[in-house]
Amino acid sequence: MRHRIPSERARLAGIVWCVLISQVLLYPGLEELIDALGVETSLQAGMWFLVAEFTAFVLFAGVWGAISDTTGKRRRWIMLGSSGGALAYITLIVVAPYSIPFAAILAIRVLGGAFTIGAFSLGMTMLMDLTGGSGRNMGAAGIAIGLGAALGSVIGGQLTAVNPLGPLYGGVFLLFTVVGIAATLTDRSPTTHLDIRTIVSGARTNSGLLISYSFGFIDRLTAGFFALVGVWYFRDVFGVSAQQPASHSHYSSSHSLSSNTLLERCRTGLVDSPPSLAGPSPTELESSLSGSPRCTRSQLASWFSSGCAGHSWLLQQWLW
Repeated sequence: MRHRIPSERARLAGIVWCVLISQVLLYPGLEELIDALGVETSLQAGMWFLVAEFTAFVLFAGVWGAISDTTGKRRRWIMLGSSGGALAYITLIVVAPYSIPFAAILAIRVLGGAFTIGAFSLGMTMLMDLTGGSGRNMGAAGIAIGLGAALGSVIGGQLTAVNPLGPLYGGVFLLFTVVGIAATLTDRSPTTHLDIRTIVSGARTNSGLLISYSFGFIDRLTAGFFALVGVWYFRDVFGVSAQQPASHSHYSSSHSLSSNTLLERCRTGLVDSPPSLAGPSPTELESSLSGSPRCTRSQLASWFSSGCAGHSWLLQQWLW
């Protein structure tokens, strides 16, 4: 049984990566995408286009968790969630030539987000269900999230250059890929579950959890802000194409990848003080290497991927 864990960990990380990248694909070419859907392009329209889905993420993440806990299943709900997200993308592709009202487009986005977050959150949950060390499992999740953010915008920019609806087609492919991967997994949901009161009580008695939560919230808030405003700023002020601000998102996400790794270190008790927003220092790296071995490989992989992301950005600038 133990020899199957690394394989399942890789597949679950693949699910997290595919779902995240299917969302990030849309960011660099958001202006062209909105225009192709028959909506007047503006920062306001782009904001609502993204907020509609993000709102559904917040509202339905707990719903999927409750359904999963009640049924004792996770795999089938991942498959349903990713299928629903793919169908929402397909719907946008189908209605694009008809210039339907923006409110209807936002409704499709909300519906797609309600399904997609099920695949993402339960994929993360299945990673935590695995044995073999929470450090390795969360390290795999951090790598998947960081690489998804790093590569998604670059690939999305290239797809937009081919077709404004290209990121939607890419998202459909990735989300149906999640269905195929999930079909190969084994459910390992625990038999006992924590209720919300126990979780809140634990957060009150363990202030360290609040540090992790606060850092994660600020990190994601910053990433979400620059995902929209940063790309729009570069395109509006410098008049660049969808491919070029994609590299900005790629470079910025290298910090995000390191942030994810630091957050998981804080969660698993590998650091006693709040993580640095600047990323891992040489002292922290040396300390982690001499500490618990369960996270070392994951941390090194995250930092290595982070460096690759930054150097890839420099390479793109040179090629342009």
